[in-house]
Amino acid sequence: VMRSSLLGGLLANLQHNLNRKHERVRLFEIGRIFLKQEDGYDQPEKLAGLAYGSLAPEQWGMVASKVDFFDVKADVESLLANAEVRFSRAEHAMLHPGRTAKIESDGKVIGILGELHPRWVQHYGLPAAPLMFEIDMAAIAKVDLPQAANLSKFQPVRRDIAILVAETLP
Repeated sequence: VMRSSLLGGLLANLQHNLNRKHERVRLFEIGRIFLKQEDGYDQPEKLAGLAYGSLAPEQWGMVASKVDFFDVKADVESLLANAEVRFSRAEHAMLHPGRTAKIESDGKVIGILGELHPRWVQHYGLPAAPLMFEIDMAAIAKVDLPQAANLSKFQPVRRDIAILVAETLP
């Protein structure tokens, strides 16, 4: 059996980390998957990611909060920063119905994003559901990289005040 998704491998790694008392886990994998076609197999390269636990590392100056759908969506948007990307409701066998979105660019579905289905959370014995995404690497390769720009020779202005007074005022 050949893998048709990278998400299963990420779940196994999450479970490995949780067994070693890592409460905040961020993982990614780049690899090929195998899809059956009429004339054989397609082997597209994918990027998959997983986020679990608190949003930020533990610290005294910040209230702890769990990573959510919109945090991972922001990560995906930053990966595809210079591309026009649209997220819309979707269904996926591994992901929670109602908490899953397909990622579209140029009218094509290039990936999926969502929270792990409760059935799989229970199967893997996870305390909470991780958020996961999988994107075609071909779509990421099309994105133009940001270009560096020279720094301004002027200092930044934080506050600008204009005051009108009569010329006769000493």
